[in-house]
Amino acid sequence: MSDRGVSSPLGVILLLGITITAVTSLFFVGAAALADTRTDAEQSQTENAMAQFSSKASLVGLGESGNQRFSLGRISEGDVTVDPDAGRVTLFVNRTGESEREELNSTSLGAIVYRSGDREIAYQGGGVWERRDGHSQMISPPEYHYQLETLTFPIVTVSGAGRSSGDVRGSVRRETDPQSWYPMSGVENRSNPLEEGSVTVQVESRYCRGWESFFTHRSQGKIKES
Repeated sequence: MSDRGVSSPLGVILLLGITITAVTSLFFVGAAALADTRTDAEQSQTENAMAQFSSKASLVGLGESGNQRFSLGRISEGDVTVDPDAGRVTLFVNRTGESEREELNSTSLGAIVYRSGDREIAYQGGGVWERRDGHSQMISPPEYHYQLETLTFPIVTVSGAGRSSGDVRGSVRRETDPQSWYPMSGVENRSNPLEEGSVTVQVESRYCRGWESFFTHRSQGKIKES
C-alpha cells in the first residue's frame, strides 16, 4: 500500500521536471536564434545604407551637391563611429631615368565604421568595405576609373568624430573646395599628359585586402603589396 502511494506522485514530478527542462531549453535556443536573425538583418540593412551614403557623399565630394542628408537606419546590435584618421592615400610619380619617385600629395582617408561583434562595415575613400575575422572585401567600389592611359581618382575624405547608435542619421557637406593633385595648373612638371613615367597610388588601410582586390580586378594596373 505505501509503495504504491509513493510511486504515482513521484512519476508526475519527474515528468513535470522533464517537461520544464525541455521548454526552458527551447526558450534559450529560440532567443539565441532570434538574436542572430536580428543581427544579420541589421548588418544587411547597414550594408545597403552605407552604399546609399557612398552615392550621396560622392555627389557632395564631386561638387554636384552642396549638402546631402542620409540615414543608416536603426542601429541596436552595434554602433557607428567616425574615425578621421583611418587609412591614408598617397600619390607618387615615377619619372623615367630618376631613381627616386616623387610624392605628389598624401592625406588621411578617414572612415565611417559600423561595428557589430567581429564584423565591420565601413565607408572609406568613396567605397564601402567589410572586415570580418581579419579579412576584408569590397561591398561597393570607390570612384576610381582607369581606361587605357587615363586615370581618374576623386579622393573623398572623412572628417569629424563621434560614436552613435539608435536612429543614426545626419548630413554630408563639403568643408573645403576640391584640390587637384595632378595635373596642377601652372606647374610644369604636373601637366598632362605624363610622358616617360608612371603614377603610383598607395593606399594604407585596415581594409587593405578589399582595396587590393578592387585594384586587381578593376584598375587594370599593376598591384604591389608593401
